[in-house]
This record gives sequence, C-alpha cells and structure tokens, in this order.
Amino acid sequence: MDQYSQLHRSGTATPIKENALDTQGIKGAKTIAVSAAEFATRPLPSKEENTLIAQMALAGHAVHRGKNGGFTACKYGMTRYCEDFAALKRFATQLGVINGL
Repeated sequence: MDQYSQLHRSGTATPIKENALDTQGIKGAKTIAVSAAEFATRPLPSKEENTLIAQMALAGHAVHRGKNGGFTACKYGMTRYCEDFAALKRFATQLGVINGL
C-alpha cells in the first residue's frame, strides 16, 4: 500500500520522508503529508476568486490569500490588505481592473 492510499484510509498524516526524491536527482527534497482532516477543512477558492486574482495578476498586482480569509494585494513594493473577497473586489474596481461590482 503506497503512502497516499494509507493516508486516505487512516485519515492521519504519514511521516515526512527526508530525501525522498534523491533517486530522481533532486537533493534534499522533502515530501509533506497533510492529514485528511486538515485537507477537508480548507475551503476551496471559488471560480470567481480565481478569475479576479488572475485579472489582478494581468494588471501587475500579486494577490496572496491569507489564512483568515483575507487577501493581500501587492505592486511596486506597496501592499493593500483586503479583509474578504468583497473588499478585494472593491479594490480591483477602484484600480480599474474590473468594471463595477
């Protein structure tokens, strides 16, 4: 049984394997296992969020998702924190990245 099916069946994380990819020529690589419970609790981003983040990237802004549901938009060394997706959408409208809410 490989580590992925073992992780799926047990619902717990498998230990991290040091140098797991050395046979493929990548020295010092590590595999990171995430528990099934932790993975299930992470909310998946919506298509609308991904589209807006892509539009912001095309306009030159890097958008990072925070752990608490907020977003940070960066460009030219300046940052703007948006507490939720609606705030990010308003900021993108203000910048002219999207038209209207």
